[in-house]
Amino acid sequence: MTLPIEEANSLIYARLFLRSMLDPKMTPKIPKKVRQEAAARLRHFPSSYIIREYIRNTYGDEIADQVVDQEEIWDSRIGVKEEDYG
Repeated sequence: MTLPIEEANSLIYARLFLRSMLDPKMTPKIPKKVRQEAAARLRHFPSSYIIREYIRNTYGDEIADQVVDQEEIWDSRIGVKEEDYG
């Protein structure tokens, strides 16, 4: 059984993974076609705000607040900022 925080993390990490694929410094060996496909998927992927609101509405503030903290930690670890890729 998947826990709410695991579901939330899956959404956040999938978004961060797509964002990281757009940065040639982070992922230098990714072919251009794959970067383009990641950009296309990310264009329609829910924003971090929408993901947090979904989690907040589904599971409550406590879980949503954990997701925000974990995303900020992950962003700083991989060197990607929200404003870099929207």
